[in-house]
Amino acid sequence: MELIRRGKQSFAAIVTITPLKGEEGALTGYTLIVEDITQKKKTEENIRLLSFAVESATDGAMVVDLNGRILFVNQSHARMHGYEPYEMIGKLQKELYPERYWPMLDLAIQQIFADGCWSAELKEPRKDGSTFPAQISSSLIKDPEGRPVGILGICQDISEKKEMEQEILQSNRELSALNTIASTVSQSLNLQEILNRTLTAILQLTRCPAGWILLVDQECKSRMKLAAHQGLSRSFVQDEDTAPRDDCLCWEVVKSKEPRLIELTNCPMLERCMEPQRGLRCHISVPLRSKDEVLGVMNLGWACEKGFSKREREFFSSVGNEIGIAVDNALLFEDVQRTKDKLQKLNRRLEEASQIKSEFLANTSHELRTPLNSIIGFLGLALDGYCANREEEREFLRNAQQSAKHLLAIINDVLDLAKIEAGRMELELGEVDLPILFDEVQSLTQVQAQQKNLRLKFVCQDDPAPRAYADPGKLRQVMVNLIGNAIKFTDQGTIVARATAREEKGNVLIEVEDTGVGIPADVKDKLFEKFRQVDGSSTRKHGGTGLGLTITKNLVEIMGGMIKLESRGEGEGTVVSLTLPLYRETEEGESAHQDATGAVRGGTQNSLALIVEDDPSLGSYLEELMRSEGLATALARNADDAVNMAKDLHPQVLLLDFSLPQKMGGELKDGAQVVKMLQKDASTRDVNIIVITGQDAELVQTRLSAVEPDQLPPILSKPVDRKVLLDKIGAILLDREERAPVG
Repeated sequence: MELIRRGKQSFAAIVTITPLKGEEGALTGYTLIVEDITQKKKTEENIRLLSFAVESATDGAMVVDLNGRILFVNQSHARMHGYEPYEMIGKLQKELYPERYWPMLDLAIQQIFADGCWSAELKEPRKDGSTFPAQISSSLIKDPEGRPVGILGICQDISEKKEMEQEILQSNRELSALNTIASTVSQSLNLQEILNRTLTAILQLTRCPAGWILLVDQECKSRMKLAAHQGLSRSFVQDEDTAPRDDCLCWEVVKSKEPRLIELTNCPMLERCMEPQRGLRCHISVPLRSKDEVLGVMNLGWACEKGFSKREREFFSSVGNEIGIAVDNALLFEDVQRTKDKLQKLNRRLEEASQIKSEFLANTSHELRTPLNSIIGFLGLALDGYCANREEEREFLRNAQQSAKHLLAIINDVLDLAKIEAGRMELELGEVDLPILFDEVQSLTQVQAQQKNLRLKFVCQDDPAPRAYADPGKLRQVMVNLIGNAIKFTDQGTIVARATAREEKGNVLIEVEDTGVGIPADVKDKLFEKFRQVDGSSTRKHGGTGLGLTITKNLVEIMGGMIKLESRGEGEGTVVSLTLPLYRETEEGESAHQDATGAVRGGTQNSLALIVEDDPSLGSYLEELMRSEGLATALARNADDAVNMAKDLHPQVLLLDFSLPQKMGGELKDGAQVVKMLQKDASTRDVNIIVITGQDAELVQTRLSAVEPDQLPPILSKPVDRKVLLDKIGAILLDREERAPVG
């Protein structure tokens, strides 16, 4: 009860009243005992508050006796372990822990008895078998006399703390990875070096077992090519066609501009991408972006099947953007370097051309003035009466006439070159009987050879007599020029002209061989350039303007032939070889050389082969061969028609004869220019070209490379192997079919 002291202050007390009785049991009084329990009440209140505090705490609390039996647990402790308090109280602590924890519990109790406390970070077990990270702090409970009576354990669930630490750690790793990649890509502007270094760095950071980078072809945006790789199967890397097909899921990443997890079972390139024993189930495909344009895709082998988190998606997007910007800068640098190199080459050519032009003008001035001075001088002597007799007068006039003819030849050379470069050189193509032509050339050059005591020899194959399809006048000009050059640069020995019909290649081979001064190796490839001479100085031994071989080369090429010059070196003589189309006749004895009509014949236009061949016999054979394989065909006879028909018909295959006659008024004169025009035009860029030639394949490849095509087409030599040709066409059609969009 509550009592009041004299000072009117109340206090808590326990009052005990005991009755007092006499001898006969009569009540004689009472004994009143008052016990002040104020302090006891405060202690009870403190204990009650402590109990509330323990029960309300977010940390778990547990008391066990010295035998490890649980005496008390609060709600938090029971809840975080998946129990109700009554399920834990009264049980031995080891009953709630798997056996693997028991050695650790024994060691903990030993340390508590020894040091009075113990703490550790553990994976605490729950009732359902799962675990959670916890910070455990335990201390020894002692009575007032200092004797141990139990152990108090405090358990703090640190799951959120661990997740936060992991988040911070992951953020630091990602930041470090981005810094590493940024540092890597900033060390170089070489595209291949950037890709290789970046791929190595990202594989080390992500611990992915394999990776490869595909870049979008900047010339043809519908194609991608393998640019860097690590850990890919050998069969994939060695495959000539490593570009993803249209149905490859990498294209979806390019379109969406977002990273994507691709299951390998859904990837059409599965068998060629990954080694089966790696156990990978999917790969991450990351777009390489710069200025909102996707320049390529980076693929990383990924062992996890559950996908990747939003954070991982954002990280890979950042990586892709970093690499994409570096790739863009490298491509820009490459473009600048190419432009710089081209400008440097152009400047060198311009400087060289300027020097050659100066030499040409000086030489031409000399070449023009020399015969002109002779003409004026001889005519002046005749007119002024300095001739001793009629015979001497005729000699002066003959010399003036000879100089006039020489002057006319120089002027004709300049005019011919101007016509050729303007595309106005007119041709009258027809049958040229080479034995007859050789006789004419011999009669025109024999006197010049005899003046130098040189032997001139013309040899023609007898059966059949070689016949070329060319312009007779222009071919005569070519031969006179070549024989004249041979005579000019030969001081002793023999000059031989040979002609051989090559039926299997569809052309005629003409060779002019001399025993003259020869040509240095570093000069011979430049002699067909205009104004070019072995010695262009004003003190040179041999005259001439340097136009002869340029005109000869152009005349041969516009007639559908090729010309090359060979020499083992100075003093070793020279051989000039040229080829021209073989003349063909029909069974009725008429010329088989007709212009193409452009008509599509046989098959369906869905599988069209455009045949560009000036040889009627081979053209007809190729048409029949293609139609027998189910392809429609169209035929062109010259380079300009080939380009125009390719634009109109969009063939799947184009069989291109490299040596073609130039069309009257046309711009193109050989297969190299056709390849360049077709690959430069977006509407014909995807036309598959196969070059067929009767010329030297190495020479043709050099000519093709000189026009810098996007892709060098395959070259087949005449006579064409039927199986090889059909295999190549079959592979082309199969590839186009696989690349065709479904539905």
